[in-house]
Amino acid sequence: MKRVFVILIGLFLLSSTRLLAQVTDPFAPKKDTPPSDPFGAAKDPFGPFGNTPPPVAPADRKPALNSKTQREDKASRQGTSQATPVFPYVSVGGNSSSRARIERALNGETTFDYLDQPLKDVIEDISYSHNIPIIIDVEALDDFGIDTGTPITKSIKGISLRSALRLTLRELDLTFIIRDEVLQLTTTEVAKMELSTRFYSIGELLPPQKDGKLLTELIMTVVAPDTWSETGGAGSIVYLDHIESLVIRQTDEVFQTIGQLLAATKQMVELHGTKLQPPRSVPTR
Repeated sequence: MKRVFVILIGLFLLSSTRLLAQVTDPFAPKKDTPPSDPFGAAKDPFGPFGNTPPPVAPADRKPALNSKTQREDKASRQGTSQATPVFPYVSVGGNSSSRARIERALNGETTFDYLDQPLKDVIEDISYSHNIPIIIDVEALDDFGIDTGTPITKSIKGISLRSALRLTLRELDLTFIIRDEVLQLTTTEVAKMELSTRFYSIGELLPPQKDGKLLTELIMTVVAPDTWSETGGAGSIVYLDHIESLVIRQTDEVFQTIGQLLAATKQMVELHGTKLQPPRSVPTR
């Protein structure tokens, strides 16, 4: 009986000690409360995934074209500076403000970033980004079996819009021309038949004899030699000495190269302070 009494007293003291420790110990965990983190309650930056970043769903390989907001931002970044010098000219039919605006856009810097996008959507995006009217000659493309839904993949930046379009369209045997105050996308065969006429005032480039023959021969020899009537092509060039001007009938693409050649010639004249001179004859012994 005495032994039972001692055991009961021991159990009572043990339970009382545990109760007292829970009341007086400030670090004792409270009932139904998880133990505190001894290293602080810093929030796991990865949330429920522990030390592993949350899984990311794979992106679709074919991104949608830019949203309106993105396209507006892209348009604001597109350059409008002239990438290459252009020699002034007067076009038969007038130099409209629309043509001038398209020319500025073509010479300005651009960025292409397209992945498997339909041709018609790419052209629409370029038109919006550069604020120029562009149409597709659907009939010409259909005649050559080219679909406007043909996927385009091109990533390029830091070059002129003119060069970017050439690089992109060349793969489909397509090109562009300026007609009816818009930029028209068509086939190379159709573009070869679309000729226009321009006047170039070249008085400042002529030798003292005011003879335009040398400059005429230079252009026909250097720029697309097989496109002139003398070699079976459709292009023509005439020098009018009384107004010191060249009258040239050619395609838009050839005109671009002619303008660059004349601009480069003008720079050389200004650099050396001399005009084009006929080649000197070497005396024979």
